[in-house]
Amino acid sequence: MKRSYKKPFRPHLFDADVQIERDIFRDRIHKQDMIKNHFGLTAIPQEIPEESMFIRGFASVLHQCEDDIIIHHPRTQSKLIINQLVGARNGYLMSCGDYQQQMLDMIHQYVNKGDKILEIGAGLGVTTCVLGAKAKHKVVAVEPQKRLHSIIEKNCQLNTVDVDIICGLITPEKQNKEVDFHIMQDYLRSSIFESSGEVDVSVKIPHIDITELCKNHDLNTLVFDIVGAEIGLIYEESIQKFDKIICALNTPLIGEEKTAHILNHLGEAGFSLKNIRGLVFVFVKKQGT
Repeated sequence: MKRSYKKPFRPHLFDADVQIERDIFRDRIHKQDMIKNHFGLTAIPQEIPEESMFIRGFASVLHQCEDDIIIHHPRTQSKLIINQLVGARNGYLMSCGDYQQQMLDMIHQYVNKGDKILEIGAGLGVTTCVLGAKAKHKVVAVEPQKRLHSIIEKNCQLNTVDVDIICGLITPEKQNKEVDFHIMQDYLRSSIFESSGEVDVSVKIPHIDITELCKNHDLNTLVFDIVGAEIGLIYEESIQKFDKIICALNTPLIGEEKTAHILNHLGEAGFSLKNIRGLVFVFVKKQGT
């Protein structure tokens, strides 16, 4: 009897590569959703092993490029700068739409046209661009790392967003004109808290009084992701000036007890918890407060 053999499947390499890339992006988003929905507030999203080749690819491209690379964020359609300062890992996350995605989702849902926004911890300006685009109003952005200001400015210019960038830190240490700030190897995790073995350099950053900042700007919406420093900021009396707060509460860093205390404090201060997505919380001022 003559045997029949199935013809081997030989996909075109280009198509196969594109499909692999899509599968990995989809796996990443699925994993983040799993963490958000099933593992609570103490889990931090991790990279899947296959992503390392894409990050190495970004590193190789960035090493060869003298000029900035401009990408379109796949979810917000913002134009974003990627260069060696941004780095390969952050460039990869931005390109697949998973850089600060929980915060971006909440901004898209809860920021309205006309909101007057104070953003603390602007980072690379990705959230700044979406805030400005949604509010159609100038964003006051506080970012302690001055080397990131040029990235924020470029991203805002690309997206025609008006921004006022302030170099400083908002902390409870009002008696000090300057505050120690620890720049980590992963610079977006830099903080007033020193992590052993991870600090590249510690610098003095001007202290900003949030009360004075609010006096000088007409603000009604507060947005922040400040890597644990929320345990000081959230107890400022000026917080009550805002009608809406969208923030990251870094439970893996500050712990469940402090997170619970923050939630209770904001409730007592007249805010209602509107929504939670991963580590990002939305609070709105209760009517009549």
